[in-house]
Amino acid sequence: MLAADSVTSADRRRAISAASANAGVWAFGNGVISTSVVTYLALELGASSALIAWIIAAPQLAGVLRWFGPRILASFRGHRLPCLLFYFASVVLLLLLPTTAYPGVLPSKSLSLVALVLCWCLYHLCEYLGTICLWSWFARLIPGRFYGRFSGRRELWLNIGRLVGFVTVSALDIWYRQQYVAAPRLPLLLILAAGGALLLGAALIPLLGMSDVPARFGDRKPLPAGEALLHSRPLRRLLIYGVCFSAANGVSSALGWSYVHKALGLSLALVLGSQALMRLGQPILAPWCGRIVDRVGCRGLMIACQLTVALAPLLYLGGAWGYVASYVALIAYVGTNVALAAMMLRIAGPKQASANISVYFGLTGVVYAVSVLIDGALADRLIPAAIRGDAAAYFPYFLTAWILRSAAAIPLLFLLEPPIEAETRSNR
Repeated sequence: MLAADSVTSADRRRAISAASANAGVWAFGNGVISTSVVTYLALELGASSALIAWIIAAPQLAGVLRWFGPRILASFRGHRLPCLLFYFASVVLLLLLPTTAYPGVLPSKSLSLVALVLCWCLYHLCEYLGTICLWSWFARLIPGRFYGRFSGRRELWLNIGRLVGFVTVSALDIWYRQQYVAAPRLPLLLILAAGGALLLGAALIPLLGMSDVPARFGDRKPLPAGEALLHSRPLRRLLIYGVCFSAANGVSSALGWSYVHKALGLSLALVLGSQALMRLGQPILAPWCGRIVDRVGCRGLMIACQLTVALAPLLYLGGAWGYVASYVALIAYVGTNVALAAMMLRIAGPKQASANISVYFGLTGVVYAVSVLIDGALADRLIPAAIRGDAAAYFPYFLTAWILRSAAAIPLLFLLEPPIEAETRSNR
């Protein structure tokens, strides 16, 4: 294990290469077993709109436990063991998902759905804890002045991997429909779930080549998540934006799937193909966004991307082509992702990276989950089942979603962004 002050340029180069390889393989697996695949699997098992809302929300509710991530990490000597341990546990849980959903393994479809939600939830919890360890590890190995370009490069490989995954799933879905016209889609979905889990496991291999570094700075433990929030005004400002956006983003989640499935009747291939189009655009923009973040800062880029992303619910109303166009608008997510990662590391520095990451994504995840659950509970009253096949009935719903998502850009005007040069000096 390296000492805290003995990280060399070779260690950093290995970390950047390992981060890129890990991102590409992990995203490939994530694209194969995406939320879309799990949602279609649940629909094949007879899930209601309320249960679909739980599939979306439950992982975020479990994610609040990541607040304990910094303390768990501090109980280990280094970063490698807890990171690999949590990620490996997430892979095992994900492999249980298709196993429990396989016909005959459990007595009824209802129990299969319960097991599906439980496995999906616990998988995300372990993955969240692994991610906290991983980003704290990155923060110790990557110089602060490169955070933007590092985030941009990792985002590039994340989107390439997801693109390959979505294209693969779309091609398999088309082939399966042509070969087995009258057959249920359940066997294909189970195969995709198992294959995606194995790919996520393979993504751990590149991390073995990263130099391990201590989890603590001397005898000092990282601040608990709640205390980190109290001690950082920039983090509080960033969190206000995250809470507003997460609440707005939860609106149109449950009924959005109902609209796609019942009003438009889109195939899984078209749904994943639209997502693949988004992933095709994002790798092109990711390095450019990283350079902007390192040279200019995060705030302006985040505002522009937020307003662009907010257009997606309105574009839904254009039918099948409008649905495709919404994913063109969602290409702007890449700027938000790159800037948010760099902003988080700049506010925290390597000492508090794990605490800041856990408090931000823990709180925003819960807000998003509650918003989705409220949306799912109101879905039947807002648009009764009798009229869900009518696309026009969704207009007020998506109009409200656009207004709320656009308003989420307002807190970004008050963001406190650390000066790039000052941040760089403080973390050397």
